[in-house]
This record gives sequence, C-alpha cells and structure tokens, in this order.
Amino acid sequence: MCDEYRKEDCVTINVNCGKDHGHHHHCKCPAAYLNMYSLLAQPLASAAAALFEAVGVDSGDFDVSQANISGEVKIMKKGVYVINWGANAALQTLAFPVPAWGFALYLNGAAVPGSGAGACSITPDEVVTHTSGLTLLELQVGDLLKLVNISNQAVATISAPVGLIQPIASVAMNINLIKELM
Repeated sequence: MCDEYRKEDCVTINVNCGKDHGHHHHCKCPAAYLNMYSLLAQPLASAAAALFEAVGVDSGDFDVSQANISGEVKIMKKGVYVINWGANAALQTLAFPVPAWGFALYLNGAAVPGSGAGACSITPDEVVTHTSGLTLLELQVGDLLKLVNISNQAVATISAPVGLIQPIASVAMNINLIKELM
C-alpha cells in the first residue's frame, strides 16, 4: 500500500498502486535515478571498467564517489532497476579477422548475463562506433555496478570524433528505480 512510504521519499508522479474494496488508490511512489557520463577519451584494457567523471542528474540514492576512480556505483535502495548504457569507441589496434569489441554491466565483480552489447571497428579510418545496452536488474543495498570492456583487446572510448563541433559522451549510464522492494 501507499502508506508504507514516507512523504520525503516520494515524487509527484501518480500511479495506480492497487485496489482496496473495488476502489483504485493513487499514490506517489518512490523514485531513484542517476545519469552519469564521461566526456573524456579513455583507453581501456580488456576487462577494465569505464570511468564516469560527470553526473547529469542524481536523486541522491546512489554512492557515486568511486565512479571516476573505479567506475563503480553503489546502490542505496533495494529494488528493480532499468539500466541503460552507451559507449562510443573503437579498437586501438586492428587485426585480421577484425574482432568485435563490447561492454557489459558487472554486478559485484561478475558479468550480468544479457547486459552486454558489441560493435566492430571495420577500418583503421573509422572515427567512432556506438554500442549500447538495456537491462532490468533486481539490486540490493550495497551492490556495486560498473560498465566493463568485454573485448579481449584494448578499446579506446572517444569523446571528440573528427567532424563534430562539441564533445560527445564517450560512455554514459542511466539507472532508474522502477519498483522499490522492502
């Protein structure tokens, strides 16, 4: 029921929270959200985490103190989250056949199945390629989440490709709570 949330934990979005004796109740349900990104080019070795030095919006429900050091974000509310991420990058060296590169989410040091996505740098002249992923996860308080290069080669994230008049996010991640769990 809606009464289990403290007023200071709620936002102003009304949703249907269930039925009571045939009547619909509308309540303000809790939210947690985070947008973080990097405007820096990052050379990332195989299995290295991307770093995030900038935060766009943050509800205050995440510990981002290590995001620019280890790439980790600590979850501070138990719940179900939708997480999307993107990376603009290219392989640092090309081989034949040309290997794919990609990123995946890691939760508490382990790859999250279904969270990875890949791309391919076809030629050395290719300026940038984009890949992104979207997943739903049930997360616990204290869980550590990061975005990791899953290529067996080094990948260079790119923030200032030739031809653009302003920097782009070399990596970005959005984390949104869709259901808080008690």
